[in-house]
Amino acid sequence: MRRYVLAATFATLLVLGAAAGTSMAQTVVQYANWQFLEAGRSDLLRGFIAEFEAANPDIRIEPIEVPYSVYTERMTNVLASGAGPDVLFTQEFTLVPWMKAGYLAELDELLDLSRYSFLPQQSYAQSDGKTYAVLYEGFPYGGLIINTKLFEQAGIDIPRTPEEFIEAAVALTKPPHQWGLAHPFDFSNPSYIMQGGMIVIKGFGGRIIDENGNPAVNSPEFIEGVKYLKRLYDSGGTPVGTDFRLQRDWFTQGLVAMVLDGSYWPLIVRAQNPELYKAIDVYNVPFPKLDSPYETNWYVINANSKNKKAAARFVEYLMSRKVQERWALLSGMGTGEAWTLDLVAERLPWFEAYARATPYGVVRIYKDYEEQTPQVRRMVADAIAEVMTEQATAEEAMNDLQEALVALKGR
Repeated sequence: MRRYVLAATFATLLVLGAAAGTSMAQTVVQYANWQFLEAGRSDLLRGFIAEFEAANPDIRIEPIEVPYSVYTERMTNVLASGAGPDVLFTQEFTLVPWMKAGYLAELDELLDLSRYSFLPQQSYAQSDGKTYAVLYEGFPYGGLIINTKLFEQAGIDIPRTPEEFIEAAVALTKPPHQWGLAHPFDFSNPSYIMQGGMIVIKGFGGRIIDENGNPAVNSPEFIEGVKYLKRLYDSGGTPVGTDFRLQRDWFTQGLVAMVLDGSYWPLIVRAQNPELYKAIDVYNVPFPKLDSPYETNWYVINANSKNKKAAARFVEYLMSRKVQERWALLSGMGTGEAWTLDLVAERLPWFEAYARATPYGVVRIYKDYEEQTPQVRRMVADAIAEVMTEQATAEEAMNDLQEALVALKGR
């Protein structure tokens, strides 16, 4: 009897040892994303990880939490050292510099990319016929978000042209308690000047850098957009000099009638003021073109990862239809695939304006200036500020900027 007990015990130990060996053999995939620190998104991301691990017990996903404010710098430094996470989330500003530096793995042999109906903006992840990233979030800023209650009270129609836009902003302004338009004209924040200014300028067809990598800020379209921006600045229909974050707060309090912004903004309104959310609607920008800045986020795999196949399995899971559906509806924006636009518009009718604008979204990647993007954006913001504050005419400021950008190329 004792012999049978010993045999059974030994068999049990063998099973436990095999289980331990399986556990030890797990591949650990490090996954970096600043959204682990964002309310709402963090829970969903961790849920995705749990689902993936349950279906793939041979892989464990290790979240790498890095605040957005230091994410790009920290990830760039660790990639440059030859180390870093296996899977990373990144923005367009770092995508091409990382590609050129050789930090990113080629995805064509790791993923079956033919399975996906990517938006046109996916082409920015390609170089010499090879793909280095998959587009996972993208949204245009080309939305005119309206407080319909204020429009109805004033008996004013929704603006459809540049002239009507200024007229509505002025008519709906009753300072200091109500403003027609929230717009960033606080020159202490160049980032917001770029965001708001380029929504207008691109709506007139302006481009900072053209498709051939040449500066185009003194083109007729760009100058026309700057001149219109100056008219908006002088109109009295927007609180010039006021921090844009404060203006956004006013909008969520029902004190502002209009704002030009991305598709994330209506969901912020819903979270902060559910009653106001019922009264908002979104229209396309009232400018000659639907073009607007297009913000993107991408998934990439570290070229130095020793676990590329496991990392690719996780990215493939993130690209699955069920995961993209949940992510798109939570974020209020399309992912990298076109079908998600219809999905979000069906659930959130105000998103239809963004869905129409998406094909015209201009990714904020400046050809041949990728590594100088922060400097270029600051130079453009400063030139816009010169025109607004009448230090120079639109033609003077943009001609000077054109020369400066030409001189900057290749440095």
